[in-house]
Amino acid sequence: CCHFAYENFGNNNAETVAIKGLHVVGNDTTKGSVYPVENCDWHLVTTTDKIDSREALAVDVGDVKMALCSIGNTIYAFSNICTHEYACMSDGFIDGDIIWCPLHQAQFHIPTGKVVSPPAEVDLETYRVKVIKTQVYVQIPK
Repeated sequence: CCHFAYENFGNNNAETVAIKGLHVVGNDTTKGSVYPVENCDWHLVTTTDKIDSREALAVDVGDVKMALCSIGNTIYAFSNICTHEYACMSDGFIDGDIIWCPLHQAQFHIPTGKVVSPPAEVDLETYRVKVIKTQVYVQIPK
């Protein structure tokens, strides 16, 4: 799955988001999609005031377990289950843009889900995120 970072630029009265530098006005977020939009659904998962950069927020969307956190003004969503052993990434330590698994200290790059340090060998899945006003949506493939 591919990851795009969406940013809310602090204008709570406008529905303007950026998709990796591409401005989209309103809620037309289909621009920049790399997989068919008809195979995905957007889900409202939380509000921006519930997410911070010091700890990940655990969210379940159906059977999908994910964690969300912010780096600067960007919110990221990634699998909440470590790919090495079953551990909740939302219980892990965040250092800048790296999250450490709480079980065996595997490290992952939050924006991309890439493994940074073993024992994990498989990247975390990441999910597209969009922010409209203060509402945070995550796109889940069907």
